Amino acid sequence: MQPRIGMISGTPEKGEDGRAGMAALTLHQDQPVTPEILKGIYRKCEHELPTYARPVFIRFMKEFIVTQTMKNRKIELIEEGFDFDKVTDPLFVIDNKSKTYKAFNIDNSYESDLDVVHNVRVALGNGLRSDIWDEFRTRFNIPHIAEFFGATEGTAGTWNIFNRAGCVGRWSPLTRALGSGGVPLYLVRYDPVTFEPMKDKNGRCILIKPGEEGLMISAIPEQLFTFYKGPEQMNEKKIIRNAFSDGDAFFNFGDLFYLDGQYYLYFRDRVGDTFRWKGENVSTSEVANVLSTLPFIHDANVFGVKIPGEDGRAGMAALTLHQDQPVTPEILKGIYRKCEHELPTYARPVFIRFMKEFIVTQTMKNRKIELIEEGFDFDKVTDPLFVIDNKSKTYKAFNIDNSYEVLQSKL
Repeated sequence: MQPRIGMISGTPEKGEDGRAGMAALTLHQDQPVTPEILKGIYRKCEHELPTYARPVFIRFMKEFIVTQTMKNRKIELIEEGFDFDKVTDPLFVIDNKSKTYKAFNIDNSYESDLDVVHNVRVALGNGLRSDIWDEFRTRFNIPHIAEFFGATEGTAGTWNIFNRAGCVGRWSPLTRALGSGGVPLYLVRYDPVTFEPMKDKNGRCILIKPGEEGLMISAIPEQLFTFYKGPEQMNEKKIIRNAFSDGDAFFNFGDLFYLDGQYYLYFRDRVGDTFRWKGENVSTSEVANVLSTLPFIHDANVFGVKIPGEDGRAGMAALTLHQDQPVTPEILKGIYRKCEHELPTYARPVFIRFMKEFIVTQTMKNRKIELIEEGFDFDKVTDPLFVIDNKSKTYKAFNIDNSYEVLQSKL
């Protein structure tokens, strides 16, 4: 009998990104997925073998490894003994068809002839930032990149099989009618303050239209309710009831998406990452994506920080520069010009923090919790800080000597 996949809500412990823990994936009802189980169903492949680097987490485990093993009875895992920290060459699986495999660590600052020495046809993953999509595909000569969006506890998801940079799938009237794997998935309007779904006069959720941003929700089939464990009140926080009809139930992903005129979906932000400033919602990923297109910026991590006496949170962008180059007046002016041209006034970072490197999770996501807590506390922050200077159209140094004057001004 083919194993069933269940979703189980975990206890509120810290997860891979420092927030509340994600759910544990199980086979049947209470049997956890372990490396031993995966190794037990491992099979060699005669032609092409899917190859994954460990560790693997949450939705990726469910969407690729478990399902591919069930369907194809084959899987390849890089063992735990493989030390990524000690490898400096580019990451890739070399020559699948000859059954010769090598794993390397991608380093954006290092290129070699080995980058294109492979028979890889498709790269699958959770998503590349749009600003590095084309660079990655060109450098490694990947014919096709397929990406997906989902959550372990979710009952549906989306796929970008269109080789379209930055999108996570399509939500046309046809795909909406068919659902994801037969499960209805919708984008609904949300309250900009509470981020809860907005309701019409009849108390029902409201679908968005092309050109709008919405909250993703997916139906929970009745037979799946037995797979959600843990305190009932925790589950109820993620479930929307009576969304479109009496008695229905939908899983709230807590993620915001933009739907363009051709029905392509673009991830905007997680509800918890969005902050309000000047009475508007600021998408941290949108700001980070804009900043990351600047040629001298290696990575950007955007978040909101509290300013005494101000409502909401002011934007702060933590930045790393390519090859540890020094901060110059030209760089500061370049950041200002980029934000002025591509971001609304309220979304432009008020503060800039230049760092040598970021703390990342095991899935290579930038951690924000520590940065948010530190804010611009000069007792904790030793990195160079700058504050926006609209009069001079640049960013100027921000330190303990001018902090009182700056914070009293109209930022």
